[in-house]
Amino acid sequence: MRGWGYYAKNHFRFLFSVIKMIRKFDIDMIHQINLFEKITKSRLKDIIPKQDTLIYIIHPGQIGKAIGKKGINIKKLNKITKKKIRIVEFNLNPKIFVQGFIAPIKPDSIDITNETMEIKADRKTKGLLIGKNQQNLRILKDVTKQYFNLDIKIK
Repeated sequence: MRGWGYYAKNHFRFLFSVIKMIRKFDIDMIHQINLFEKITKSRLKDIIPKQDTLIYIIHPGQIGKAIGKKGINIKKLNKITKKKIRIVEFNLNPKIFVQGFIAPIKPDSIDITNETMEIKADRKTKGLLIGKNQQNLRILKDVTKQYFNLDIKIK
């Protein structure tokens, strides 16, 4: 039988991990979330703002609903926000999620070992994955760390 200290310690670790995952959104981001859910009628899991792009991560099975017929919802959001829109469907399998996140880029392979995801790609694809000033790589690392506790390495 385990003592009180064991359970308290594990409970504290759990609460700390939940607190680390919670991000604070400003009023503008809350407005963007409400706007997306109102237009698309689909549930949003996360939003990642970039300089000229908004990346929406949605719950599984809602990608068609979010995009709309002939991309009408994306066009509406683009017109209202005056930013490029990317919609990514969340998946519990980190490999499938990352493939969707980096699409249309096609890496040679994606391997997961321990707490590291290794993406192998040719030189041109590496440049696209890393991005200007490593911006794309930084966002990909943050997202995979947040949802799957995986570090990204590009080879």
